[in-house]
Amino acid sequence: MPPAMRVDARGVRVLVADEDAAVRDEIGRDLERQGYVVTFARDGAEALEVARRQPFQDVLVLDAALPVVSAYRVLTALDSDVATSPIPVILLTSSERADDVARGFEHGASDHLVKPVSLVELEARLGHQVRILQTKRALVAHADALERIVHIRTRELHEALLRITDMHDVLKAKTHETTLDLLEARRFQDLAWPKASQLAGFAVAAANRPAGVVGGDLADVRPYGESGIRIFLADATGHGVQAALRSMVVKTMYDSVCKKDVSPAAVMTLLNHALAETYPDLEAKVDAACIDVRVTREGSLEITGSQAGGVAVGVFHDGVLDELRAPGLPLGIGSLGAYADTTRAAGRDAVVVVMSDGVLEQSTAAGARFEWEGVEASLRTSRGLPSIDERLEWLFAAWTRSFAGGAQEDDASCVCVAWKMSENRR
Repeated sequence: MPPAMRVDARGVRVLVADEDAAVRDEIGRDLERQGYVVTFARDGAEALEVARRQPFQDVLVLDAALPVVSAYRVLTALDSDVATSPIPVILLTSSERADDVARGFEHGASDHLVKPVSLVELEARLGHQVRILQTKRALVAHADALERIVHIRTRELHEALLRITDMHDVLKAKTHETTLDLLEARRFQDLAWPKASQLAGFAVAAANRPAGVVGGDLADVRPYGESGIRIFLADATGHGVQAALRSMVVKTMYDSVCKKDVSPAAVMTLLNHALAETYPDLEAKVDAACIDVRVTREGSLEITGSQAGGVAVGVFHDGVLDELRAPGLPLGIGSLGAYADTTRAAGRDAVVVVMSDGVLEQSTAAGARFEWEGVEASLRTSRGLPSIDERLEWLFAAWTRSFAGGAQEDDASCVCVAWKMSENRR
């Protein structure tokens, strides 16, 4: 086997304690040649004094037969002191008996060597203790370095946590402020939404169910002509705040357009061009329907409407919901948009229903869509209710139950109109 690699002894402090000066000199000269820094003691008392002196010794070579204070008392004293207990001690004994060797280890010796001392063996045992000592010190230094790193990282994490906490508080405040703003915007939308009312002989009800706090649907119902009303329902592209802002723009434009005595198709045409001019890159596309409902001299209803995109119009009579179709492209596409009016007659007991596509396209619990069948079934089962607004609430209750607590997929809104003189007979 190759010889063991020599330990780097330079600067290692060794205390040699032996009553025999010749032994001290021989061991001292040999260790100093290897680079050890050697200190001597002649008895146990001196050995204790030198071992406790700072800087502390690195290794002790201690004769078991020291005078004044025995080597075993020295070992006990060193082991009981937290400052000196880590110092390894090689005990020199004159006996190879197992109980003598065991006695040294019991008192805290790290190793033992039988006299007369073999310098080669002492060098090897001393080198072994130095390697252990240096390994321990390296581990302690590494642990200290890790502790410093952990301390630095802990401080950095604590500072980061404080920053995150501050940011969280700011975000929480901003979120609270935004929530209040959204709730105020929702209140504003609710105030602007048509209420259950009677206009020009008609009973009117309207409902709005945005998918979020605010939505992009808007409705307007007002008297029109001598014996009629005009219904306008629009569904702005998108959801939430952006859709709500688009709907406000459309409402402003509609308020300007509806002052003109023009047909529903002309209303759609004017709105389409106004949106396209304001938003030339198609940033604002809007589905809409404009419907005029009037009572003829014969007492029947005449319904004229024009549609843009996905807003649906139906006429419910005798338990059947018929679709009124006057299709056109969404508003805001400019010259591509062309709109026409469709007119149909209905009995005076009919209910006119105008709905955003969020009503018809909502997925039910079974994965189907609510569609016309769901609206028709709801209107049919609600015929015994005394007012049109109660029937509309019944419709939305059925619509909500259909998706059984699942996610609402889009803003949903609806306007229902009936000739009030026949309301209690439907």
